[in-house]
Amino acid sequence: DRGGTSGDKYPRKVTWALLDSRAADKTLLVLNTHFVDGNRPDLREKSAHVVKNWLSAKLGGKRDEIAVVITGDFNAGEGEAPHQILLGSGLRDSFLEARPKDPSPGTFNGFRGMQTRERIDWILTGGPTRVFQTAKLDYNEAGKYPSDHYPIIADLEIR
Repeated sequence: DRGGTSGDKYPRKVTWALLDSRAADKTLLVLNTHFVDGNRPDLREKSAHVVKNWLSAKLGGKRDEIAVVITGDFNAGEGEAPHQILLGSGLRDSFLEARPKDPSPGTFNGFRGMQTRERIDWILTGGPTRVFQTAKLDYNEAGKYPSDHYPIIADLEIR
């Protein structure tokens, strides 16, 4: 909330969609988010709890029936509180599941093509999903990058 109790000067949101395939009799819940950056790990942890609690309320007893994919810039690395909270809620990190052979899996590039190890952008999955592969795309056009973060992709199956 802007200027409110959250402490972040920009409102943070999660965009979500619930998709049903009648032909395949499958349901997919997709979320995309951007957690606060800067020196506010407390707000990122709070955001992870909000997402975790919302998912629990939304899925109820159908956690094993509804496929979940969450993408976003979490501004936190593997092992930090937001990552632990979300993985502790039953979600899986596509990178950890697929184990791509990328010696520099970091996703922040600062518009300069930096190669780091810290992944602050994730694709998380839950429910009846399977991850075949995941990758960081470090494409650039003559040294110019379209974003200060590398996009990440995953090849998934909804079972």
